Amino acid sequence: MFLCMISAFRYRQWEKVRRAKFNSLLLDLATVLPGYEVEGKERGNTTLKWSKAEVVEKATAYIRALEEVKVAGEVARRVRATRKQNKYIV
Repeated sequence: MFLCMISAFRYRQWEKVRRAKFNSLLLDLATVLPGYEVEGKERGNTTLKWSKAEVVEKATAYIRALEEVKVAGEVARRVRATRKQNKYIV
């Protein structure tokens, strides 16, 4: 019985640490996203302005937008290179 109580206590402590780390990482992720401002910064007690789901959703959308820009840049670079090559062919 005593052993079960210790195990339950350790699990609760572990879970508390795990949740705190996860929330801290979500806050770090949110702060690098455009349009996010940290609330409570002046008191040192920062909280998420967006819900956890919103942070993940906005991060996913932002990463996809960055990928599109990267692909568009690569296409533009190839077009310029092709035009340059064609200039010498004619």
